[in-house]
Amino acid sequence: MGSTTVKVVVTSADSAPIVRCARHQGRLAETVAALLDEVLPPRARLAVTGSGSAVAAPLGAYGVHEVTAAAEAVARRHPEAGTLIDLGGQDAKLVTFERGGSDGARPHVAMNDRCAAGTGVTLERCLRRIGVSAEAASRAVYRAEEVHPLSARCGVFAETDLVNLARRGVGVDALVASLADAIVLASLGALARGLTPRAPVVLLGGPHVFLPALTMAWRRHLAALWKERGIDFDPRGRDVFVPDDALYYPALGAALRCEPEPEARTRSRSWLLRAAATARPASLAREELALEPTPPHGERPAWPLVDAPVGRYALGIDAGSTVTKAVILDGSRRLVAQSQRASGDPVDDARSLLSAVKASLAEIDPAAVLSAIAVTGYGSAWVAPLVGADLEVVETLAHARSASAVMPGVDVVCDVGGQDIKVLALDPDGSLREFWVSSQCSAGIGMVLESTAREFGVERDRYAERAFAARRAPRFDDGCVVFVDAARVGFQREGYEPGEILAGLARALPRIVWTQVMNGVPPATLGRSVLLQGGVQRNEAAVRAQVDHLDATVPGVRVAVHPYPELAGALGAALLALDGASARVPRPLHLPVATLRAHDALRCDLCENRCPRAELELVDEGERRTFLVGHGCEAGGEASARDGALRRREREARVPDLYSFEAHQLFVSDPAVKALRRLSRPLRIGIPRVLAQYRAAPFFRAYLETLGVAPRDVVFSPATTDALWREGAHHGSTDPCFPVKVTLAHVHHLLHRVHDRGRRLDALFVPRVTHAVTPVRHAADCASCPVVAASPALVRASFGGDALVERGIALLDPEVALSQPERLRSQMFGAFRSLLGMSRDESDAAVDAGAAAVRRFEARLHARAGALLSAPSQGRGAVLVLARPYHADPGLSHHVGAELQSLGYPAMSTRAIPRDEAWLRGIMADELRRGVIEDPFDVRDLLPECDNSGGGERLWAARVAARHGGLGVLDLSSFKCAQDAPTYAPVRALLSQSGTAYCSLHDLDETRPRISLRMRLRTFAKTMQERGLGPWS
Repeated sequence: MGSTTVKVVVTSADSAPIVRCARHQGRLAETVAALLDEVLPPRARLAVTGSGSAVAAPLGAYGVHEVTAAAEAVARRHPEAGTLIDLGGQDAKLVTFERGGSDGARPHVAMNDRCAAGTGVTLERCLRRIGVSAEAASRAVYRAEEVHPLSARCGVFAETDLVNLARRGVGVDALVASLADAIVLASLGALARGLTPRAPVVLLGGPHVFLPALTMAWRRHLAALWKERGIDFDPRGRDVFVPDDALYYPALGAALRCEPEPEARTRSRSWLLRAAATARPASLAREELALEPTPPHGERPAWPLVDAPVGRYALGIDAGSTVTKAVILDGSRRLVAQSQRASGDPVDDARSLLSAVKASLAEIDPAAVLSAIAVTGYGSAWVAPLVGADLEVVETLAHARSASAVMPGVDVVCDVGGQDIKVLALDPDGSLREFWVSSQCSAGIGMVLESTAREFGVERDRYAERAFAARRAPRFDDGCVVFVDAARVGFQREGYEPGEILAGLARALPRIVWTQVMNGVPPATLGRSVLLQGGVQRNEAAVRAQVDHLDATVPGVRVAVHPYPELAGALGAALLALDGASARVPRPLHLPVATLRAHDALRCDLCENRCPRAELELVDEGERRTFLVGHGCEAGGEASARDGALRRREREARVPDLYSFEAHQLFVSDPAVKALRRLSRPLRIGIPRVLAQYRAAPFFRAYLETLGVAPRDVVFSPATTDALWREGAHHGSTDPCFPVKVTLAHVHHLLHRVHDRGRRLDALFVPRVTHAVTPVRHAADCASCPVVAASPALVRASFGGDALVERGIALLDPEVALSQPERLRSQMFGAFRSLLGMSRDESDAAVDAGAAAVRRFEARLHARAGALLSAPSQGRGAVLVLARPYHADPGLSHHVGAELQSLGYPAMSTRAIPRDEAWLRGIMADELRRGVIEDPFDVRDLLPECDNSGGGERLWAARVAARHGGLGVLDLSSFKCAQDAPTYAPVRALLSQSGTAYCSLHDLDETRPRISLRMRLRTFAKTMQERGLGPWS
């Protein structure tokens, strides 16, 4: 009994197995009974396995763990198998059979964690989102050269990446190949965890049966892994295969397993059918109040009209993540035409929508022409040139404009769409004061509501009816939608009916909005009027749950629902088009012949962003025009690399990017460093460019160069890239935050891309930095994150054996306390005396040289920062990136320095803030006078027990930004960062109280949500402008 299907296998001694499979749509007992009725012999023993195995006891069946069952079937049918990989609807399993000894093949078992759950469901949802049928996907050909990088660690991440590829015009074969490739890489990381799957490899589960591209991807990546690790394999791919009846192996294994078990009692057919029809497990779930269907929920204002000439028409298009919408308003704001289409190929979307609204408009006014066109949403960059848009509007502003028209003076707008949730706090004049956008870990709840209903066979417009009919509802814990979907499977297993689960999902929606998306900010602090928008607000059950939640948490709240909730973005775009329509030349509604092409040769190489571009060709009345779309800045829009490079240099001259400058200069040799001695022979030392190196690289480089190591022989790995990560991702045996995981990929690069290609390394230096130097005073401690400090242990565990010994590379992983000078001297001498052969005095002198190099580096950085900090006097603003030092790595911060530069804003890090105490006392004079702080480096009022270096720096820098007045704050943190979490609330409270423009990105991981990131940053830039902090260009 799986998360989505029930499989039945009947075995007997004298005949081949009988197999059956059916989707259960949440009705486990009924489906089991129907299948058993088809195949049961007069008497049988019943065994149950899978996610629905909790019904084993009511059925009088023998329960078998699903891993045990699958392993049993493989061991019986393929005794030579070395590894079993089973991908199901929710769970993924890897079993390696270690042979030897009296026990025969002893299995080692690994299963995915919750963050990697939902492989099969992810495949279905992703393919549905891009309009690819199961039949088309099964025919897709896997070609390695067509693979585009995307993430399948999490189903939400995978959907986002795949939709973006589809919008660039990437073909079906390439989309399916990319998804299959990503699932295989994610499975290797989440399941193998550094182990080597042994051949032959047996692939089980529905995804392997119905998607041949997955098998091809496994063959490719396992062959590369085996080759790297010196393991023999069949180059024709016969070591990796999907057996016949692979879908049924767990059920087959359960049947085989119960044969010798005395607990498996033989029952009559009639007894088993009666038991199956009534089987209900005991529920351990917490429940909450069911949804009451009366009265109508929330106010329902009408769409407002104005007294104006009706002859002008404006087109607004919202190219959303799941649905693209188009509307036409006349001069009085009357909605005269509308159309919607599931988002897919942008050319087809635009053609279909424009044809529909053009026909509607012609019925009203055959001579109508458009005064203006505006486009917003995820796909606006592709749709805008297609339709000749006058405006491309960031979607948060389009939603704010629409809300202000419907409910003038509204305080809060809550927009829940298929993928994103947006909460906008507005000023009385409708300008954007603060905003929250769902991170990847809280995105997709709208799609979960719809896909769950579809899984249960419930039409969208009957969701509320089924939910209101439920008399109980299971309580879903707050969490990402992958967790929510996994909980849904658990509730099905416990016997909850579809309507009850739908009611529970509706109840979970407001908790996700106001707890996760809002990061715990009390909604009552934002105002007393709330407008609900977005397609999910058509669901009366979802609306009722939100109204109930707001009534309970915001005294005197007034909640209204947009009259056209799913069209709010398109209507906002049309209103903004009407606002400036008088300045534009009217033209007929017309779409030229369009062709969209995407291939890797179009990828922009002007900066480290390497934006994936597509070419859009428009032919109109014989005139041919070509555009590049998908680029992140004006330079990337140039077809000529030379012209693009010129535009980029012009931009860099106008808008300094101190954040990227710091990331580069940290690792450059300082010409002021002089060697004190000569080595008896040249030595080359490799250092992964990760973690504490973004604090201490100038110190470590200067120390080594002072002791005679040539600058060219201090070899840092490059900055993190997708390619570097993918190449070395399979080494991890644990699943910490991405900055720690990527350390192993950097070591892999140094071994395979540096040492093995001729630049032989003598040592690998990976220090365990336990304490850091920070500007913060009076803190309980300045300790490093313990996970970061322990990361060299992962390196030793993964590479400390054959990988380094065979290459003759020494691993140096000493403990280093940067904040304790005398201890640091002893630690550095102890670490390098055997390799470099220096005296203690020489080592101490090198430590002093390293400290001096750090001071020179910071002096240069602070001098450049001075120009940014004086910018407010010229009406320009800058952005302080509140983050860990290692987020300066563009691969970890998703290139935010370059992204902000493209918007006209220079970025700087916490480290770049000048430490001039007189200047700091000036901007913090009020708090010093009132005795809130003892000196400008005190953060005890914000977090009294702060004991880690990164947290203290974040708090201190946030105060500087709040008191300076010319800085916006971009708050970065990596997924799973428990060290940063205690600082989130005090940072936001401090910046909110001071009115500082603020944007948070707290779930950074290996996936780069390019379009969502740019939407947030464009909104952030708008909030800075509304505070009088303009861009530099």
